[in-house]
Amino acid sequence: MPASSMAVAYSARPLARLLSADAALFALVYVLVPNAPFVAMWFFIAPRRLFAVPFYLIAGLIAVRLPLWAGALLFAGVAAFDVLLVISGIFDLSPLLVLDAIQFAPMLDLGGSGLYAGLGAVIALSVGTLVWLTRRYRARLAAASPMLALACMFAWLGVEASVNVSVSKMFGQQVSSLVGFDSAVRKSGLAAVHPAAKDRNLLIVMVEGMGAYASPNHTKLLSSLIDTREVRARYDVSSGASPYLGSTTSAAARELCGEWADYLDYRDAPAKPCLPRRLSRAGYETIAVHGFTQKFFDRDKWYPKIGFGRPLFAEQLTRGPLEGVSARCGLTFKGLCDRDVGETVRGLLTGPRDKPRFVYWLTLNTHMPFNPEEATQRFGCARGGGPFGDKTVCYLSQMWADIVAQTVSIATDPELPPTDILIVGDHHTPLFTRTARSLFAPGEVAWFALKAKAPGTAAAAIR
Repeated sequence: MPASSMAVAYSARPLARLLSADAALFALVYVLVPNAPFVAMWFFIAPRRLFAVPFYLIAGLIAVRLPLWAGALLFAGVAAFDVLLVISGIFDLSPLLVLDAIQFAPMLDLGGSGLYAGLGAVIALSVGTLVWLTRRYRARLAAASPMLALACMFAWLGVEASVNVSVSKMFGQQVSSLVGFDSAVRKSGLAAVHPAAKDRNLLIVMVEGMGAYASPNHTKLLSSLIDTREVRARYDVSSGASPYLGSTTSAAARELCGEWADYLDYRDAPAKPCLPRRLSRAGYETIAVHGFTQKFFDRDKWYPKIGFGRPLFAEQLTRGPLEGVSARCGLTFKGLCDRDVGETVRGLLTGPRDKPRFVYWLTLNTHMPFNPEEATQRFGCARGGGPFGDKTVCYLSQMWADIVAQTVSIATDPELPPTDILIVGDHHTPLFTRTARSLFAPGEVAWFALKAKAPGTAAAAIR
């Protein structure tokens, strides 16, 4: 054979190995198989899971040289990390927060919805397939060049990045400095009023999952419940949107403590001068109300640290004002019904008191997944999603409207003493379609403020 032909043949051998059937098999098993189940999600919830993609490839390189049981454990570990990233992306929790929150999973009714069971089944099937393919083709996979798989991995990462990546949600509070801090308490002007206004109560209603609508017409469906002659007679009404980062405990930090933080910043830290503590020092009775267990996110530990003197969770409510109430609402987050808890809030504000009261009501029943049958059917959601064109958003909006309507009923109760009221969302609902998410302003939550008029002014307006 001529020297030139030998050189061509020699140089072709590495290329042939890179593009061999075994190399293609390696790429199929450790790039396509573990990541393919998430392709369908690109069109829906779009989980941020960039870091999991290379881990599957690395696990494959190691697993073909390990005993099968060890490889199975390795794949299961990577899959668990993958689920961690998915949950982090969907629920706006940092991965570290998700790791800490795993301890609270037994408090949830994970069988109440097929969502979590379905996710678990898909992950188990994916891991089982990886183990079977590794066992079936171990010799070929061990001898294959990983370079084609590496190229496929980078291509997959490029698609993932273009489809899914959201910097603020991937890194959470690491980029909070890039988002100027603001809150509904500040924007509404209530921060400037309390605790100086010792002549009136303060009620903050934190509504689970209530983002800010992108369309003013959709916002009006809620604001019209507030913008009534009866409300205007007693309150100066304002509304708007404010930024959010993180999940529900971050919303508490935002509105009550005036900072980007979460429950870990309070649970393991000394007491902080948050709004409840400042109001308590000013002579207010500070009360927190929530229809779920006090153990979830360790609220029983850090609520007192930020100044709540009287926390009322499901444990206290079912032994007190809601004793004997059997109704339970929600699916995974199954707890007391917001409509019943709202009546407890009414009693706290209209009942006898010897000092002003601050009540912080965190709602519950609109946690995803939710039960649409629990809402008042006011928007015609069954007919193509009503005015929203999306059934999920429509059903959620009906539930938010019920909370707004009940708060307005409290606000206009003749027995209610002068009370400033703020209704605000905690974060966006983790909606499962891009269409549904497009109905909301990115990174913002809605708020509605009712600032009590002076008693004489209100009486004159009513006449």
